[in-house]
Amino acid sequence: VSIRKSLSVIDSFLPPPAFSVDSSATVITFATARIKAEIVKSTGTLRFLDAGNKVLVREPAANARLIAPVTRRSDTANHLWQKFIPDPAEALYGLGQFQGTPMNYRNRSLTLLQSNRVSNAIPLLLSTNGYGIFWDNASETVFSSDNATGFEAVPPANLFNSSGGAGGLTAEYYATNNLTSLVLTRDDKGVDFDWHKNSPAAGLPTDNFSVRWTGQILADRTGTYTFRSLEDDGIRVWVSNTLVIDDWAAHPLTEKTGTIALNAGTKYAIKVEYYEATDNAMVRLEWKKPSAAADSVYGFYSDIGDQIDYYVLYGPEFDSIISAYRSVTGAVPLYPKWAYGFFQSRERYTDQNQVLSIAAQFRTQKIPIDVIVQDWNYWSTQWNSFVFDPTRYPDPAGMITTLHTARNMHFMISIWPSFGSGSAVYNEMDQNGCLIKGLPAYFSNAIPYDAFSSKGCDIYWNHLSSGIFSKGVDAWWVDASEPGVGDAGEPGIDSDCSKEMLNADSGYTGSISRYLNAYPLVHSQSLYQHQRGLTTSKRVYILTRAGFAGQQHYAASVWTGDIQGNWPAFQNQIPALLNLSMSGLPYVATDIGGFFPMAANTNTEYRELYTRWYQFGAFSPIFRSHGTGTEREMWFFGTPGTQYYDAQLLIDKLRYRLLPYIYSTAWKMTSEGYTVMRALAFDFRTDSQVFGINDQYMFGPSLL
Repeated sequence: VSIRKSLSVIDSFLPPPAFSVDSSATVITFATARIKAEIVKSTGTLRFLDAGNKVLVREPAANARLIAPVTRRSDTANHLWQKFIPDPAEALYGLGQFQGTPMNYRNRSLTLLQSNRVSNAIPLLLSTNGYGIFWDNASETVFSSDNATGFEAVPPANLFNSSGGAGGLTAEYYATNNLTSLVLTRDDKGVDFDWHKNSPAAGLPTDNFSVRWTGQILADRTGTYTFRSLEDDGIRVWVSNTLVIDDWAAHPLTEKTGTIALNAGTKYAIKVEYYEATDNAMVRLEWKKPSAAADSVYGFYSDIGDQIDYYVLYGPEFDSIISAYRSVTGAVPLYPKWAYGFFQSRERYTDQNQVLSIAAQFRTQKIPIDVIVQDWNYWSTQWNSFVFDPTRYPDPAGMITTLHTARNMHFMISIWPSFGSGSAVYNEMDQNGCLIKGLPAYFSNAIPYDAFSSKGCDIYWNHLSSGIFSKGVDAWWVDASEPGVGDAGEPGIDSDCSKEMLNADSGYTGSISRYLNAYPLVHSQSLYQHQRGLTTSKRVYILTRAGFAGQQHYAASVWTGDIQGNWPAFQNQIPALLNLSMSGLPYVATDIGGFFPMAANTNTEYRELYTRWYQFGAFSPIFRSHGTGTEREMWFFGTPGTQYYDAQLLIDKLRYRLLPYIYSTAWKMTSEGYTVMRALAFDFRTDSQVFGINDQYMFGPSLL
């Protein structure tokens, strides 16, 4: 029995089914009609089997779990480590989404943290062997597959410079992004830098520079090594003159891996090339050695918790696994029909007249649309004050009424978990101890509220309701819900923002380490429950930048954050949305065209990219365009009769022709635990050829 109440498991969790208990000389067996759990008496380890005695997953005979004391600020509990032995052929999915990673997590190590542009952390794992594991822990968690140790920095003792000297690699720093104009040569202990806006070395610019590391690397085991890079922007890695990582493109922080077989005791040539194209330089190279164990192992390592707490969910089909997961963490509410139409957003509409003008143009041009979205800075001076600026939005209620009645549109608005000092909501939060202080400054020095505090949640809703919801708002766009912490002018800090929360205490939980990843869950839960408590005449719709286990129960859709608008980023979105969907969260989206565009909307290549992305968006659960830097409305990509305008209009109309199909499928998600955006393993689970396919999926039961 859990010591502490789970934030993800619902109170109405169904009672257990009928089961039997049997004891033999070697095992104790707990059995239902469909699944068995056996405890091996000699080791205390568990194994799980189906009714036909096929082993689904089991713990290793030795060192299956580790519980070790730990103190995090004001909280004393335990490190938790649980290992499993998978079937050699199974594929593993879910866990949220991790930009730039393959969809199948075999031979992967992932850190579950809420991070804008990089990852969403949802600790539900799905296996093609017919089971799922819900790891019920909200602290920082590492998932490592196929050996008990994950990735680590290559030790300096295993590195040698270009002259053969031990302790590091020879590094050449160039003042351009194409490895020309050498300004510095030195030895570095490894490839591991996070420079942000500071120049890494004298004579280098803060952006558009490059580095080449050369030397040798010593293997100390025989077998297949996996090299992993974390970089913003481009990287190439050669080991033994073999290109193992090739990602020579500008993009946000991205993870890439490559493998190569090496022999123990042998030195191999290594070369790493890196270039930086923006003011957020980061590059890191790690390796994972071949396992010394006979069995493949995967496991979860959580930073803090009272005890190991996980659920084994039997399918064998993915729909049944996810349905079981939602019986534990909550079913998915049905959205209003308009939420399955098109959302038009951009960063940002600046006043009431512009919102109404854009809406009118959509209707004049007969472009199907349901929702227009107001991004940030509609307030006057204090950040996120929940008060419209009266000079730019003199009649917000009248504006929304016009959208409803004259344009047959709905209105979504951006709200944040952080507040600038001086506003009424900030002052009341501060007076009641409901702000999480001691964190790096965010936009306008805003400070997040304590969403774990019921008092803080009440204050948040009271101001939101009186200042915003009362005007007729239909939907909430919950931005920076990790929550965003750090200097937003430096995306590298913002991209790992939930990690910064470890430096603070929550008045409700003590150290926030224990509930680090659950902040977006309780934030969405509060919004949903407060709105439903006020009125049941309007269904709740929430779009949020971060998601956690159980958030689907509170009408939350999740999008993949402030991603780049280029071809590599577009390629990443399909596996990202598929893994989010395999994490029990069926409503997922991206910024169509990417948040940071590669070029203006007049650029032919960007028009092509945006149009292709728009087509993908029409076959995503949530169909939404958004971004900064250039306008996103259809008429900025051409005029009627031109290529890109017509292609976008055609697919928009197709989305609306499909609404009966989509809405019917949505009811299946609510009533049966179904998933609309389906990796091929949903419907072809026993076909190993589909396990690694990252660019195809089923959209509902009938469309590939």
